[in-house]
Amino acid sequence: PELGITYHSIAGMAFRNGKPLDLPVRPRQTRVIVSPRMLDDDGLRARAKELADLLDIIHSCVQSRSEADVMRVVARIKRLLSADNAVCALGDASTGRLSNILNLDYPDEWGRIYIGERLYAKDPVIRFNYKFFRTHRWYEALHLFNGKDQTDLMNRATDFGLNYGISSGVNGERCRGSIFSFSARQDRFEERH
Repeated sequence: PELGITYHSIAGMAFRNGKPLDLPVRPRQTRVIVSPRMLDDDGLRARAKELADLLDIIHSCVQSRSEADVMRVVARIKRLLSADNAVCALGDASTGRLSNILNLDYPDEWGRIYIGERLYAKDPVIRFNYKFFRTHRWYEALHLFNGKDQTDLMNRATDFGLNYGISSGVNGERCRGSIFSFSARQDRFEERH
């Protein structure tokens, strides 16, 4: 048997100057499935702790009322995933253009290059996110959007330690959406996705 937990994501919530913005992003109902495989004898305590952390993070999402609250939630997810870096943003699903970026600790120089050169327009992770709006590992996005521009962009990202990643987002109304992205120098995401 599986245990299912349903919750509403607030991934579309955005803030400016610490105050929530009234954006046309509707919450998505998400179901978390916990299978017996996740609770085997060898990893029962560790996995039970991760499950408890996940439930607490979900609760924190629902309670978030400020940009600082969202940043704390993103930091907790980053720790749970053992990621090195985390960033989240709202964006235009039709162009990939990002706005309301909350950068926890992606390299600042990469952020300047990324926005300055409008790399979001060819980023396979952004394109995958805004096409499917589901959690995905970066290699999945590059497999689907695998042109020279996309490959070159991902290779440039590795110069900043952004070698592996996992991302997800929520689809909003009027071409708005969100993205939450977590990266690491080493692939630590396989067992969690």
